[in-house]
Amino acid sequence: MRDQDTLPMPERPADLPDFDSPPVVEVVLGVQLDPMPRLRTAHLGLLWQRFYDEFPSLQEHPPIDTPEEDFGPGESRTITVQLMGPAPVPRHWFLSRDETRIIQVQADRFFFNWRQIRPDEPYPHYEALRREFDRHFAVYEEFLARRGLGVATIRHAEVTYINRITLDPNDFSLGLADVLRIWHPSYGPEAPFLRDAQDVRLVERHVIRHQGEPYARLYISAEPAASQALINLTMRGRPRAGTDLRAALGFFDDGRDRIVRAFTAVTSEHMHARWRRTK
Repeated sequence: MRDQDTLPMPERPADLPDFDSPPVVEVVLGVQLDPMPRLRTAHLGLLWQRFYDEFPSLQEHPPIDTPEEDFGPGESRTITVQLMGPAPVPRHWFLSRDETRIIQVQADRFFFNWRQIRPDEPYPHYEALRREFDRHFAVYEEFLARRGLGVATIRHAEVTYINRITLDPNDFSLGLADVLRIWHPSYGPEAPFLRDAQDVRLVERHVIRHQGEPYARLYISAEPAASQALINLTMRGRPRAGTDLRAALGFFDDGRDRIVRAFTAVTSEHMHARWRRTK
């Protein structure tokens, strides 16, 4: 088993914004891997046995395509890699007893989700989820080695935060304008019928660079859902430090930092007070 001391948890940045009651309802930490053609559906059943004590439920889902952030000449775009060969291995979900945690595994992907099931479910915070991902991925790496299925070579890493905000019309007469600093429409007199939009969906995409070189993108989206608004932030790209777990964990740390700062920057001070911002 890998020595956990070789993968220390960095200290939380002193200037990173923090909230006593953040609206986060799901966090995803994941890696996309070089294809492992020897890994088949039966192997994932055996892998589930390794996780069964903590994740006793199993679901099968269609595999999802592997998006890769491309920074070649011309306009930036997201490409999809499709592999030819045997029938694709289904994506397996291993679910914890309370279904708040999910391990997702397919032939080229290992993701770990925390999600809020009950409204009073406390957010366990990034540091705890990072440690869980590290521990679970160590089991996965050991399984691959014991079965001679290959090495988990990491191509891309991804961090996602999903936030849910209740939009009570008594408190949020302006809808998303009460929540987001970036949504404050001011229409001219030519089309007064535009002033009361039924709903609004916002999407931003930002290139993240190190020493001038792009290596990731940060996606911010916001949309209403009935009496709620969902604000999703995802950072996805190629870890700068290599293709192993240490590099991916470094990318997770970077992504958490940027996502928290971006979320704080795009949301209003009115909401910060509701979420009890502490710094």
